[in-house]
Order: sequence, then C-alpha cells, then structure tokens
Amino acid sequence: MRDDLKTLLELQELDLKIKAHEEEKAGIRRSLEELNEKIKAEEETLARLREEGKKETVQIKERELEAEEKRIQIDKYEKQLFQIKNNREYQALLDEIRGLKADIENIEDAALEVMEELEANRAGLKAEEERLSRDREKLRAREEEAVREIARIDAGIERLSSERQTLIPGVGQELFGKYCRIRDHKPGRALVPVVSQVCQGCDMRLTAQVNNDLYKEDCVLYCENCGRLIYLGKPPLSPPPAAE
Repeated sequence: MRDDLKTLLELQELDLKIKAHEEEKAGIRRSLEELNEKIKAEEETLARLREEGKKETVQIKERELEAEEKRIQIDKYEKQLFQIKNNREYQALLDEIRGLKADIENIEDAALEVMEELEANRAGLKAEEERLSRDREKLRAREEEAVREIARIDAGIERLSSERQTLIPGVGQELFGKYCRIRDHKPGRALVPVVSQVCQGCDMRLTAQVNNDLYKEDCVLYCENCGRLIYLGKPPLSPPPAAE
C-alpha cells in the first residue's frame, strides 16, 4: 500500500476519534439543555399553581363577604317581622328570608368546593416545589460533572489534533483536499476499502474497469455510487482472468 494512503488511513482514524469526542460533548450539552428545559417547565407549573391559589383565595373571600351581606340582610328582615301587622307582607318577608338562607347555603357549598380546590392546589404546589428543588440540585451537580467531562474530552481532542497535524504533510495536498471535501459531506468514513469488488462505504458492486484500475495501479479512486475515496482492500482482490 502507498505510504500516503497508509498515512491518510491513520489520519482518518484520528478524525473519527475526534468526531466521537465532539459528539460526546454535544451529548453532554444536550443533557444539560434537557434538564434546563425540565426545570423551566416546572417553574412555569409552579407559577401557574401559585396564581391559581391566589385566585381561589380571592374567590373564597368574595363568597364569605357575599354570605355575610345576606346574613346582615336576614337579620334586618327578622327585626322587621315584629313590626309587620299585615299577614301577606309577613309571609312575603318570610319568603325573602328563606330565599336568602338558600342563597347562603349555595354560596357556602360553592365556597367549600373552592376550598377543596385550594387544598389540592397547595398539595400540588408543595410537591412541585420539592420536585423543582431536587431538579435544581441535580442540574447543579450535573453542571459540575459536565465541566470535568468536557475538560477531559477537550484534552483528548487536543492530543488527537496535535497528532493529526503531524500526519497531514505525509498525505499530500491534493489527496488531503479530496479527503476533506468528502469527509465534510459524507457520513462515516470518507476513505473506504474495496473488498471482492464491493465498496465498503455503500455496499455497491463496482465495475470491472474500476476493479482493474485499483488492482493494477494500487491507486485511490472515487466510488461511482457513493463518491467516497476507495482503495484496494485486504485481502487483495484476485486479478481478472487472462484473456484466452
């Protein structure tokens, strides 16, 4: 195998390791973003529960005031009963009192329902506060851990990048340029072997002419199907049969 090809294969392995490190860093950042989003959603839920609690407290107070006003009205009507001489007016006032008492009962029932909602809200609020506190602590610990992990990864990337720089001169400018262009646009490997006339990058069978060129010239060509750089893989391909 050509020396520049061997060097390019070594360089590609370093690039793949660097890419894996970069993906690991991206995964760490994604996990932090997801936890931050979770905390943000919990904070929004907490704010909503607090707002609902305020509204429910106001509703209870309003119903208490409404019931109290009706009690005052009942007390006023009951005092008037002793001053009425007409039976029809007396019965009408009694009906008013009964209606006010029924109103108070309905108001108290409604207030009780709101009180039950308020109690449920307070329980939910407490649970959400505890959850938020735990997740904030989890985020703090994860951020500290992420700093250490990213520092470790960056050190590895720096070491690999330094090693990579020493290999580039041994590849040659033209071949290196081809490799970089393909690497930036193709997933996986940019330089792949051909084994048994099949490109190991796309698993497509190559033409006999490409196969012959690889075998005879020990060169680097392009795969006609996926566009990756290809070279003669191991074990070596059998030479085409001689013409009779």
